[in-house]
Amino acid sequence: MRILGLDLSSVSSGFAIIEDGKLIDFGKILEDNPNNMVRLVHMTNRIKKIVDNYQFDKVIIEDVYYGNNFLTTKVLNRLGGMVYYAITNSKNMPTNAPEFVGATQARKALGLLPKSTKVHIVRTVNQLFNKEFKLSENDITY
Repeated sequence: MRILGLDLSSVSSGFAIIEDGKLIDFGKILEDNPNNMVRLVHMTNRIKKIVDNYQFDKVIIEDVYYGNNFLTTKVLNRLGGMVYYAITNSKNMPTNAPEFVGATQARKALGLLPKSTKVHIVRTVNQLFNKEFKLSENDITY
């Protein structure tokens, strides 16, 4: 089974491709255009290219956290809708429609507690995929 995981952000979105339990590719999509909509279109197009180059069985998108910043929440909701639309209209549309998953649910799937820190998450990912990621190079929220 080939899975695409997406951690959407308004400036730097992360992706990971897992096939049969092995991490085969990962990265971040950086966009620095000051115009929100231009940035979101560019990000969506780059994610669509990833989907077009693979045949995914499943796509999992981290759901939007509704925090205190209304404008960021609004932008992330737009990006999520644009990415969902692009994926479902891709030439290689996944077997199933993309699924939005909360961060707590994703942590639970890794065997972590809901309030696990990023240090714990990186440590767990390193153990699962036999990698040596460091928090600074994998924390795409900065």
